[in-house]
Amino acid sequence: MKEIRSRIEMAKKVFMEKKKLFTGKMDLELKKRIMKCLVWSVALYAAETWTLTQTERRRLESFEMWMLQSRDSMPACPGVRPL
Repeated sequence: MKEIRSRIEMAKKVFMEKKKLFTGKMDLELKKRIMKCLVWSVALYAAETWTLTQTERRRLESFEMWMLQSRDSMPACPGVRPL
């Protein structure tokens, strides 16, 4: 779905604009709360109207993993290398 792709791109843009905030020495719980407010609100805007296919669900999960890896500056799954 085109809307999901565009929402993920907008959320990535917000994340990259605030990357210093997410990768700084702030408390992890506070980072999670700020990320939920700033990034996920953009990514999931109007999500209640979406009909997700398996591919779109995987795309959202991949976006979440990308954010976690970027925030923590380390692989989300130890021992698994990105392609």
